[in-house]
Amino acid sequence: MDSDQVGNLLGHFFSARGNKLYIYFMLGSLFYLFRYNIPLNKLLFVVSIAVCTVGAFMDLSHISSGLRFIAFSPFLVYITVYVGFLKIPSIPLYNRGDYSYGIYLYGFPIQQALIVIFPFLTSPLVHFAFSMVFVTAIAMLSWHYVEKPVLKLRKKFSFTARKSEIPVGTSIAPAMAS
Repeated sequence: MDSDQVGNLLGHFFSARGNKLYIYFMLGSLFYLFRYNIPLNKLLFVVSIAVCTVGAFMDLSHISSGLRFIAFSPFLVYITVYVGFLKIPSIPLYNRGDYSYGIYLYGFPIQQALIVIFPFLTSPLVHFAFSMVFVTAIAMLSWHYVEKPVLKLRKKFSFTARKSEIPVGTSIAPAMAS
Protein backbone atom coordinates (compact mmCIF):
# COMPACT_ATOMS: atom_id res chain seq x y z
CA MET A 1 0.00 0.00 0.00
CA ASP A 2 1.48 3.35 -0.97
CA SER A 3 1.02 6.59 0.96
CA ASP A 4 -1.82 7.81 -1.29
CA GLN A 5 -3.82 4.64 -0.62
CA VAL A 6 -3.19 4.94 3.14
CA GLY A 7 -4.27 8.58 2.98
CA ASN A 8 -7.43 7.70 1.07
CA LEU A 9 -8.25 4.92 3.52
CA LEU A 10 -7.73 7.22 6.50
CA GLY A 11 -9.77 9.92 4.77
CA HIS A 12 -12.64 7.51 4.25
CA PHE A 13 -12.43 6.18 7.80
CA PHE A 14 -12.24 9.60 9.46
CA SER A 15 -14.31 11.68 7.07
CA ALA A 16 -17.47 9.62 6.74
CA ARG A 17 -20.42 11.26 8.41
CA GLY A 18 -20.37 10.71 12.18
CA ASN A 19 -16.98 8.99 12.32
CA LYS A 20 -15.28 12.12 13.60
CA LEU A 21 -17.55 12.16 16.63
CA TYR A 22 -16.42 8.68 17.54
CA ILE A 23 -12.77 9.68 17.27
CA TYR A 24 -13.33 12.81 19.36
CA PHE A 25 -15.08 10.67 21.98
CA MET A 26 -12.17 8.22 22.02
CA LEU A 27 -9.65 11.05 22.30
CA GLY A 28 -11.67 12.55 25.15
CA SER A 29 -11.64 9.15 26.85
CA LEU A 30 -7.87 8.94 26.41
CA PHE A 31 -7.50 12.42 27.87
CA TYR A 32 -9.57 11.24 30.84
CA LEU A 33 -7.47 8.08 31.27
CA PHE A 34 -4.26 10.10 31.21
CA ARG A 35 -5.66 13.08 33.11
CA TYR A 36 -2.88 12.91 35.71
CA ASN A 37 -0.23 13.01 32.98
CA ILE A 38 -1.69 15.76 30.77
CA PRO A 39 -1.03 19.18 32.29
CA LEU A 40 -3.70 21.87 32.21
CA ASN A 41 -1.35 24.55 31.00
CA LYS A 42 -2.11 27.97 29.50
CA LEU A 43 0.91 27.73 27.18
CA LEU A 44 -0.29 24.37 25.77
CA PHE A 45 -3.73 25.91 25.32
CA VAL A 46 -2.33 28.87 23.36
CA VAL A 47 -0.09 26.56 21.29
CA SER A 48 -3.12 24.35 20.51
CA ILE A 49 -5.11 27.38 19.37
CA ALA A 50 -2.17 28.55 17.27
CA VAL A 51 -1.73 25.13 15.63
CA CYS A 52 -5.44 24.91 14.78
CA THR A 53 -5.55 28.49 13.50
CA VAL A 54 -2.49 28.05 11.31
CA GLY A 55 -3.85 24.72 10.08
CA ALA A 56 -7.17 26.34 9.19
CA PHE A 57 -5.54 29.00 7.04
CA MET A 58 -2.78 26.94 5.41
CA ASP A 59 -3.26 25.21 2.10
CA LEU A 60 -3.08 21.58 3.21
CA SER A 61 -4.90 20.17 0.20
CA HIS A 62 -1.87 18.02 -0.64
CA ILE A 63 -2.40 16.13 2.64
CA SER A 64 -5.34 13.70 2.85
CA SER A 65 -8.27 14.76 5.00
CA GLY A 66 -7.74 11.72 7.25
CA LEU A 67 -4.16 12.70 8.01
CA ARG A 68 -5.20 16.31 8.64
CA PHE A 69 -7.89 15.08 11.01
CA ILE A 70 -5.42 12.88 12.90
CA ALA A 71 -2.95 15.76 13.13
CA PHE A 72 -5.36 18.40 14.45
CA SER A 73 -7.81 16.39 16.57
CA PRO A 74 -5.65 16.14 19.72
CA PHE A 75 -5.21 19.91 19.69
CA LEU A 76 -8.96 20.48 19.34
CA VAL A 77 -9.65 18.06 22.19
CA TYR A 78 -7.05 19.80 24.37
CA ILE A 79 -8.72 23.16 23.67
CA THR A 80 -12.12 21.68 24.56
CA VAL A 81 -10.85 20.14 27.82
CA TYR A 82 -9.02 23.33 28.81
CA VAL A 83 -12.09 25.50 28.19
CA GLY A 84 -14.18 22.96 30.13
CA PHE A 85 -12.01 23.53 33.21
CA LEU A 86 -12.06 27.33 33.07
CA LYS A 87 -13.82 29.14 35.86
CA ILE A 88 -16.25 31.09 33.73
CA PRO A 89 -18.35 33.54 35.77
CA SER A 90 -22.06 32.84 35.67
CA ILE A 91 -24.41 35.21 33.89
CA PRO A 92 -27.01 36.54 36.38
CA LEU A 93 -29.84 36.27 33.85
CA TYR A 94 -29.30 32.50 33.62
CA ASN A 95 -29.19 31.87 37.39
CA ARG A 96 -32.99 31.77 37.79
CA GLY A 97 -33.51 28.38 36.21
CA ASP A 98 -32.14 25.58 34.07
CA TYR A 99 -32.62 26.91 30.57
CA SER A 100 -30.16 24.58 28.84
CA TYR A 101 -32.74 22.07 27.62
CA GLY A 102 -34.99 24.80 26.26
CA ILE A 103 -32.07 26.42 24.45
CA TYR A 104 -31.13 23.04 23.01
CA LEU A 105 -34.71 22.18 22.08
CA TYR A 106 -35.85 25.48 20.60
CA GLY A 107 -32.57 26.83 19.24
CA PHE A 108 -32.56 25.32 15.77
CA PRO A 109 -36.28 25.79 14.97
CA ILE A 110 -36.16 29.43 16.08
CA GLN A 111 -33.03 30.08 14.01
CA GLN A 112 -34.74 28.60 10.97
CA ALA A 113 -37.90 30.62 11.61
CA LEU A 114 -35.86 33.82 11.83
CA ILE A 115 -34.26 33.04 8.47
CA VAL A 116 -37.71 32.72 6.90
CA ILE A 117 -39.23 35.74 8.66
CA PHE A 118 -36.22 38.06 8.26
CA PRO A 119 -34.45 37.02 5.03
CA PHE A 120 -32.50 40.31 5.01
CA LEU A 121 -30.54 39.18 8.11
CA THR A 122 -27.61 37.75 6.19
CA SER A 123 -24.86 38.49 8.72
CA PRO A 124 -24.12 35.43 10.89
CA LEU A 125 -23.33 37.62 13.92
CA VAL A 126 -26.57 39.60 13.65
CA HIS A 127 -28.51 36.38 13.12
CA PHE A 128 -26.82 34.86 16.19
CA ALA A 129 -27.66 37.92 18.31
CA PHE A 130 -31.33 37.89 17.29
CA SER A 131 -31.54 34.11 17.71
CA MET A 132 -29.97 34.20 21.16
CA VAL A 133 -32.49 36.77 22.39
CA PHE A 134 -35.51 34.85 21.06
CA VAL A 135 -34.21 31.41 22.05
CA THR A 136 -33.35 32.54 25.58
CA ALA A 137 -36.78 34.14 26.03
CA ILE A 138 -38.59 30.99 24.83
CA ALA A 139 -36.33 28.75 26.96
CA MET A 140 -37.08 30.86 30.04
CA LEU A 141 -40.81 30.67 29.43
CA SER A 142 -40.54 26.94 28.87
CA TRP A 143 -38.58 26.41 32.10
CA HIS A 144 -40.84 28.47 34.35
CA TYR A 145 -44.22 27.52 32.87
CA VAL A 146 -43.70 23.96 31.57
CA GLU A 147 -40.58 22.13 32.73
CA LYS A 148 -40.39 23.25 36.38
CA PRO A 149 -44.11 22.63 37.10
CA VAL A 150 -43.91 19.20 35.47
CA LEU A 151 -40.83 18.32 37.51
CA LYS A 152 -42.76 19.17 40.69
CA LEU A 153 -45.43 16.63 39.67
CA ARG A 154 -42.96 13.78 39.30
CA LYS A 155 -43.14 12.82 42.99
CA LYS A 156 -46.78 11.89 42.48
CA PHE A 157 -46.10 9.65 39.50
CA SER A 158 -42.56 8.32 39.93
CA PHE A 159 -41.59 5.48 42.27
CA THR A 160 -37.93 6.48 42.17
CA ALA A 161 -38.78 10.05 43.23
CA ARG A 162 -40.85 8.76 46.17
CA LYS A 163 -38.17 6.24 47.13
CA SER A 164 -35.84 9.07 48.19
CA GLU A 165 -38.43 10.17 50.79
CA ILE A 166 -38.56 6.76 52.52
CA PRO A 167 -36.57 6.72 55.79
CA VAL A 168 -33.58 4.40 55.88
CA GLY A 169 -34.34 1.01 57.43
CA THR A 170 -38.04 0.92 56.60
CA SER A 171 -39.66 -1.41 54.15
CA ILE A 172 -40.68 -0.05 50.77
CA ALA A 173 -43.82 -2.20 50.73
CA PRO A 174 -46.00 0.33 52.63
CA ALA A 175 -44.81 3.14 50.37
CA MET A 176 -45.78 1.15 47.29
CA ALA A 177 -49.25 0.39 48.69
CA SER A 178 -50.14 4.03 49.31
